[in-house]
Amino acid sequence: MGGAGDMKSRRENNNENDEIARREQELWDKARPRYDAIMERHLRLPTVDDDGDGDADADANSDATRTATTTTSNSETNESTKEQRELQVRRKRLVYRSKQRGWLEVDLLLGTWAAENVPSLTVDELDEFENFVNMET
Repeated sequence: MGGAGDMKSRRENNNENDEIARREQELWDKARPRYDAIMERHLRLPTVDDDGDGDADADANSDATRTATTTTSNSETNESTKEQRELQVRRKRLVYRSKQRGWLEVDLLLGTWAAENVPSLTVDELDEFENFVNMET
């Protein structure tokens, strides 16, 4: 606009004598690993093996430090607990997706309904509701 031509950052101009561009590049190079780590955590979906902070390694370490007196009934309980956590994560995702459809009116109506009813839905009802949520608005 206004005949300014293509805009480029100072770094893209490749002017070796530009002290500001050089310093900007140094700061970016220093910050890049931290930026990448934050973005990876932000984009990764939570799993049932993650703890509250999204750190699966913490759960693995705490599991390793537990006593080795796990019986068959305990492993069955752990499996059912994992299934319950998977179901809980699925419910939370459905409620979130119901509130983030893109149309304010639909977000309010569907999100309110989901927050009130999704926690009590059976697995078959969750499947049906998920198919509904996947439809375009």
